Amino acid sequence: MKKFSYWTHGDGHYYRVRKRPASFQYQRCNRATYRHRQRPIQPLKMPYSGPFKSGPEHPRWVNRDALLIELKSRIYGSWVVIGTEIVTVGRSRKVLCRCYKTGQEHLVNVDNLLAGKTKGPRGVKHQISKNSKVLGERYDAMMQRCKNPRDRNYPNYGGRGIEVRFESRPEFILWMEENLPHENYRGVEIDRTDNNGHYEPGNLRLVTPRENLCNTRRNRHVIYRGQSVLQTHFWHVVKHDIPNFSYSREWTTKLLAMDLSPDEVIRRSRNWQTKVIEFPSPEIVRIYRE
Repeated sequence: MKKFSYWTHGDGHYYRVRKRPASFQYQRCNRATYRHRQRPIQPLKMPYSGPFKSGPEHPRWVNRDALLIELKSRIYGSWVVIGTEIVTVGRSRKVLCRCYKTGQEHLVNVDNLLAGKTKGPRGVKHQISKNSKVLGERYDAMMQRCKNPRDRNYPNYGGRGIEVRFESRPEFILWMEENLPHENYRGVEIDRTDNNGHYEPGNLRLVTPRENLCNTRRNRHVIYRGQSVLQTHFWHVVKHDIPNFSYSREWTTKLLAMDLSPDEVIRRSRNWQTKVIEFPSPEIVRIYRE
């Protein structure tokens, strides 16, 4: 077993490294001893203690000093950051925090603090409201769609420049309960009024899943009586307004796809008789007539 490995350093000196189980011992040696080993000259690599071996050159490297200053400038639930450095435990970044309610001190995951997933130690009541769980899950889903390139929906949201403009989970939850109240937020979806806008105050509304499907980029609309109506919904609205409208849903949608105007479709239907009895959907009619 070789006891020494020989390296060179940028200062012009040569070193031999004595291998030990727990550490390395660097000893200076002369050039003749180094050349006798006939090892290629390569720079001495000093151990790096950061989360990535490549250090600041890694694309995901974060300046921990600046991050610590940011963490200390805010309060996360009942957690107050008191640590002097961010440490790596396993594969997680953690920082020392103190609960201002109980005085407990713990190492808390930095990513959980930033994402708003931790608000205090166990046993401390820090729930914002009874809807914190369901609204928190909606907030996490929004963040994934807008900020995680590996999410399957990222090209339609973050890839288009859509952003979540709420600072944290609690801010989003409190804003939703104040401006868009609902009993339990089950059976409804959070939709952006402007499909090209951001998740921000003033651009959100509660809709049913069917209504949410009406607000996508791939949908085509027609103007009927001064109102923009989805092509697939046009038949239901016309059937509600004109009960003796004789065209079927499929044929009406096909005629609109052929660039016929709504008035032309209605005019042609007067000369057509059908034996199929169909009724418009009250849920779709409610979107345009209430």
